[in-house]
Amino acid sequence: MRIGINRKQKRYIRLSGLLIVLAVFLVSGWALMARAQSADTSQSSDPDIDGLNSEIDQKRQELEELKKKADLYEENVKVKQEESNTLENQLSIIDIQVEKTANDIETIKKEIETTNLELDELGLQIDIKTDEVNKNKEALSEFLRLISRYDERSYLEIIMSNRSFSDFFDSFQYAQNLQEKVEAALKTTKAAKEELEQQEADKSAKKDELSELANKLSQTVLTLNDQKDYKTTLLAETQEDEETYQQLLEQAKQEQRAAENEVATLETKARAKLSGEDYDIDSNTVLIWPVAPLRGISAYFYDPTYLYRSYFEHAAIDIPSPQGTNVKAAASGDVVIGHGCYGGSLSYCVVSIVHNPEFSTRYGHLSRVDVASGSYVVQGQVIGGVGGLRGTPGAGSFTTGSHLHFEVRSGAFPVNPLDYLPGF
Repeated sequence: MRIGINRKQKRYIRLSGLLIVLAVFLVSGWALMARAQSADTSQSSDPDIDGLNSEIDQKRQELEELKKKADLYEENVKVKQEESNTLENQLSIIDIQVEKTANDIETIKKEIETTNLELDELGLQIDIKTDEVNKNKEALSEFLRLISRYDERSYLEIIMSNRSFSDFFDSFQYAQNLQEKVEAALKTTKAAKEELEQQEADKSAKKDELSELANKLSQTVLTLNDQKDYKTTLLAETQEDEETYQQLLEQAKQEQRAAENEVATLETKARAKLSGEDYDIDSNTVLIWPVAPLRGISAYFYDPTYLYRSYFEHAAIDIPSPQGTNVKAAASGDVVIGHGCYGGSLSYCVVSIVHNPEFSTRYGHLSRVDVASGSYVVQGQVIGGVGGLRGTPGAGSFTTGSHLHFEVRSGAFPVNPLDYLPGF
């Protein structure tokens, strides 16, 4: 006997099948949300991460104390700078700078420790987030399998496996929220994956930061050694005698003034020659670093903490670099060289490059010169070598270690080189 199914029964069958699938969606969606919430809860209460965060907070507090000490050292140097320029006072300033550099070394070491702890914490966060993403993926896979399984069942099987159509309608209110729950589950998985990717990027950045800190530490140790050597040399040259110290200072001042006057005269001639001609750059051009600032800047433009501020106006920046390091032209232009660079009576060597009638750069304390006066150089071309070690060619009588003295001039007036150089 054939059993017939009328149109109304068919409609009920279709609706019942749809509701079964919806019910499966709902249960799976709730399970997925529960898994995500469980992962978030485990992450926030992980004892290893809490312990690392506590250590990181402690290191940061210690770093704040070290930075306060550094500020205090700088203030002490400024106070000393206002006092008379005596040998005793200069030795006191050197001692303060040595203590500050030692403090800087301790600060960098603490930063390295903190960064290592942050890397460990990121590693744990990545492990947790990876586990969360994998669980969410498994839940979604199971979700899709259930949908596929129920979708393959015939309407008659669905009817026979349930007591009545009313069982499905009882769940209708829950089914209305199904789409929101499923979308939330998918967003949770997507957000977890994106957070994981960001954590991986953060970890890579932390590793780069760690490498930079290690290099900064080694360079700062060299700075400390330079400062200690300078004090030893100063004591030896002056024989701890104030009169000898003042004589050496006056001699150095005369040497530097003579060298700068000579270069200024030659620059004026070079500018006059360029007037009316085409030139490659103007005062808005970004320069390149003549030497890489791996050890930062040891003296800034008109630096109030400059060791010999009462004797010399420091219209430049000092860039610490190993003796003999190649110095490159910051921009293209015509070369002007002071006679002190050729082993004459002046021991202070300064080279200038005139870029246009109103713009030039100067390079002081060169230990060697690789270009000829009047020649044309292109940006990045090697023009000489870093100097600055006392007693070496081109250093001058009073230098605190190997470095490049770098000036930028707009017309005849010095301007801050950092306004024309890329950040570091």
